[in-house]
Amino acid sequence: MVSPVPKHLRHQDDYSAIPSSLIDHVIDLTVDRTKGVVAPGIGDHRAKYARGLATALLKLAGTDSVGDPMAGTGTLARETGLPLALNDIDSGMLRFLAPLAASGCEISCKPATQITWTREVCVFSPPYYPRTDRRKPNAHDDAKRGPVVGFRDAYTGDHLDFVGNPGGVDAIKHYREQMTRIYTHMGAVCGRMIVVTKNWTRLGVELRLDLDTILMAREARWRCVARHGWTPPPSLWARFNSSRGGGVLVEDITIFEK
Repeated sequence: MVSPVPKHLRHQDDYSAIPSSLIDHVIDLTVDRTKGVVAPGIGDHRAKYARGLATALLKLAGTDSVGDPMAGTGTLARETGLPLALNDIDSGMLRFLAPLAASGCEISCKPATQITWTREVCVFSPPYYPRTDRRKPNAHDDAKRGPVVGFRDAYTGDHLDFVGNPGGVDAIKHYREQMTRIYTHMGAVCGRMIVVTKNWTRLGVELRLDLDTILMAREARWRCVARHGWTPPPSLWARFNSSRGGGVLVEDITIFEK
């Protein structure tokens, strides 16, 4: 039995507010994958930047006055060696972030809507859409996996404001509401945002987190001024989708200004 595409995703008409020049994926970012060193224990982080991406993102920022409101293990500072402002809501990330204070980084652990530090630019990768929860979630074949029974993700954060683990059938609606609040607060934290997203494909339908992010930021009074992208080494899931004739391998980088 083939399951339907999860509810609450954007319809094509919702994208009409986005300029046509910002709709399509762009592959123009040069990433030197020899850059960076993965510190012990960080290799297991489920959403870490590929090597070299942090350096490329800081070059796009054009300034050392950079903050990451969703810093995870702190790859931006660890790879570039810059004294950045780093925050993550997941207290489990503090074991990675705290040592970076010795190199001048400002460290905080709170919801992104409560950040008090300010920087010229914020560079970050938000949590992706919650995954669909299936009756047999580990089966690749839709007929074996069964129908969608809710949404889930596997981040470890348990804070009430943690957007990475929305649950229930309204999960994506909740994700949008939470992220829009975060983008609104970012207006008081920085004057420019560089946001890294990656889409995923469900039953041949590309779920456009990149475009959804533009619309959420627009609701928070941000203006998307440019987009870039690159093709990182494909994950196991990306390779599987590609073998089935689907999947989007581009990692999108959108730039916003107030």
